Amino acid sequence: MFFNRRKPKFQMLEEPERGIVDEAIAPNQPGRVKARGSYWPAELYQSDCQTPLLPGESVLVLAINNITLLVVKL
Repeated sequence: MFFNRRKPKFQMLEEPERGIVDEAIAPNQPGRVKARGSYWPAELYQSDCQTPLLPGESVLVLAINNITLLVVKL
């Protein structure tokens, strides 16, 4: 039997952008970031990162997966 599995599509930004965590982001738990003048769903760029990002912390947006920003702590 054939299953159509879609691979996650993400696009690296040419130039990383800054953002601020609005809702905590933890491993396997998306949150929200304010960037580009709006609020976006966000996940950790490095899936093996164990340190959560807390509201108010600065992040760097490295990529976008559909409408979800992929971020790392600044």
